[in-house]
Amino acid sequence: PELVHIACLIGPALVGVGVTQFTVVINTILASTLGDGPISWLSFAFRIIYLPIGLFGVAVGIVNLREVSAYAAEENWSELKETVANSVKMVACLSIPSSFGLIVLAGPIVGTVFERGLFRAFDTHQTAAALMLYAIGLTSYSCVKIYVPTFYALNDTRSPVRVSIITAVIHLLTNLLLVFVLFPEGYEFLGLALATSFSLLVHQTLLVRRLTGKLGSFRDLGVGRVVRKAVLASLIMAACVYMLSCWLSLWEREGVERMLVLGLCIGVGGIVYLLAALALRLEEVRILLSVGEDPAK
Repeated sequence: PELVHIACLIGPALVGVGVTQFTVVINTILASTLGDGPISWLSFAFRIIYLPIGLFGVAVGIVNLREVSAYAAEENWSELKETVANSVKMVACLSIPSSFGLIVLAGPIVGTVFERGLFRAFDTHQTAAALMLYAIGLTSYSCVKIYVPTFYALNDTRSPVRVSIITAVIHLLTNLLLVFVLFPEGYEFLGLALATSFSLLVHQTLLVRRLTGKLGSFRDLGVGRVVRKAVLASLIMAACVYMLSCWLSLWEREGVERMLVLGLCIGVGGIVYLLAALALRLEEVRILLSVGEDPAK
């Protein structure tokens, strides 16, 4: 009986994964109609965007799944809600500054990682533009990595599938609208990146609504407050990094020199964000800084 129960849960989950892969295929097909470059530009941009998603969204999502599964088995719904809220707040504190940083430093990052051989300055410019638009949906994608496993812990694999199907349809329609109607010739591929970020925002919103319907409102758990403070600290960081990069002429540098200056900008940005977050009393950042300390101190 237990195996049958697991099979019933896995079935919808597999469909949900299939829907996600279907949207990737549709994106690739649409990109292939726009010429030789867009598939590569979008692919390289998404490789960069997936680094913070893997570091923050997936990592926190795995820990969250372990905790919420235990609370769901005990039917301890208040602790389960608080765990999900804390996971989202932690991801917000990490992914929001990553989004702003990627937007401000998109060009130098792409150039440093990829610009060599047949990958020229023009390719860097196009890939960086796609990266900026992908970065808009970074936080939503990271949060989805928390919400979907939470539904699995609640033995509900159908709700994420329904949301995935709705999101896939919206994604497809948005793709068609942006690529073939709104974006100018030569920049249609950016419509695919923007449509992806928009669909991620929709995906997150629908998952939150369904989870709220199951567990009740999360408003009293401080998620909105943390997000606002993280955005403000990230804006301060982004402004400082942009001014520093302009002062150091980061966009005009090449090779090892560009790598060193880029590393300096990223390091300064991290320090500025931490200081701004501490000044704003962002408790999640204090928790991050205390990781590894002796609990007895």
